[in-house]
Amino acid sequence: TAYLKCHYPHQYMAALMTSVLGNLPKLSEYIAECSRYGIRVLSPDINESRETYSVVEVGGKRAIRFGLLGIKNVGKNFLEEVTSERRSGKFTSFENFVSRMSGRALNKRQVESLIKSGAFDSLGTKRSQLLSEYERIIDIYLKKERNRSDGQLDLFSIGNFGAEDDYPETDYTYPDLPELSTKERLYQEKESRGMYF
Repeated sequence: TAYLKCHYPHQYMAALMTSVLGNLPKLSEYIAECSRYGIRVLSPDINESRETYSVVEVGGKRAIRFGLLGIKNVGKNFLEEVTSERRSGKFTSFENFVSRMSGRALNKRQVESLIKSGAFDSLGTKRSQLLSEYERIIDIYLKKERNRSDGQLDLFSIGNFGAEDDYPETDYTYPDLPELSTKERLYQEKESRGMYF
């Protein structure tokens, strides 16, 4: 282990943190050790995080990306579907994520935890906006998915037979809200991940 820690410190620490995924005190200890060695531990990202901690390259430097299984209320089956769907391409927006995942094991509690953890930050919508609208957006796409599976058509589908997507994504208009304060974001990160980032 000393050899691995010396020659492959990022991989070693990622594996070590994965091994104590459910143990927050130990996990915090290892993250603090990463900091002492100058290894950055990045917050979760819906397009880059794996289920467990992983080594990524950001700006030509290696770092460890927070594993999505470390987020409360987020299950393994759901994450397997997320990573499977990601093979078709990265999620381009929150609506794109919901649209692509609505036919799968998507539930509001998991999505709320992902928002609070910062997993959607890279998609360009403020956490405050996502938290105010995520339930409505999920309901829209779940209804569309139900109608599609029931074989129902809505007024906008008529004359659009054979289209690749009967329910194309629309640009959702979010309310103009200020971003949450740093204190609120930190509190939500602690609530959803068990620690601040």
